[in-house]
Amino acid sequence: MSRFLRPTVSCLFGLAIRVLGWVTLLWLLAAMTSLPWNLLEKLAADMPGGETLTPEVLVVLGGGGIPSESGLIRTFAAAQYAKQYPQAQLVVAMPSGEGDLTGQRMVDELVMRGVNRQRIRQETQGRNTREQAVYCHKLLAASGAEPVVGIVTSPEHIRRSLLAFHQAGLTQLKACPAWDSYLEVDLTYGADEVKATQWNPVSNSLLVRYKFWDRLVLQAKLLREGVAILYYRWMGWIK
Repeated sequence: MSRFLRPTVSCLFGLAIRVLGWVTLLWLLAAMTSLPWNLLEKLAADMPGGETLTPEVLVVLGGGGIPSESGLIRTFAAAQYAKQYPQAQLVVAMPSGEGDLTGQRMVDELVMRGVNRQRIRQETQGRNTREQAVYCHKLLAASGAEPVVGIVTSPEHIRRSLLAFHQAGLTQLKACPAWDSYLEVDLTYGADEVKATQWNPVSNSLLVRYKFWDRLVLQAKLLREGVAILYYRWMGWIK
């Protein structure tokens, strides 16, 4: 029996290697184009009608908390949006257990960046985007009329968050993506400036030095988010 299976297994293994090779090649080629950023912009866009809304409540999704890359960037962005929409209240959605001060650290970070502490409430029960949407809806429903809610989160997480909050019962939603900031100075350099050898092929190539690697990281985030969106659809948490 094994004599007959051996060629089949070998054929399937060879096919898997070829498929993996092509996928890897396409993955690397995509990192040399603007495709990852185009996809990110689509994920970070408003739902139809959202671009004209003015948030009355800004919900800050906690990410990895404070300190973490996602937590710090989202908190920084939330403070900027709070200045842009001075009438908006803020809700920090960050799960906290007994003795866990992660959510409070995010509140303190917002206050440090100029947000009045009286504008901020906490939602501490949601352990994922779905639960945060459900508990935020309950928290805001207790206030009466449904407010316009701005969702502050990472750009790749915006689409799933908007859909999850909409499914939970909040229908007036605005995208408030927490974009990274990048240096605006010229980072190219010549060999003479750094006393390098004359053969220095990457000194004037930001694609090789930075963009290619940034896009590889971004593609991993987009892949993860794509899987998460499929999972949420399968669970019925978004439509």
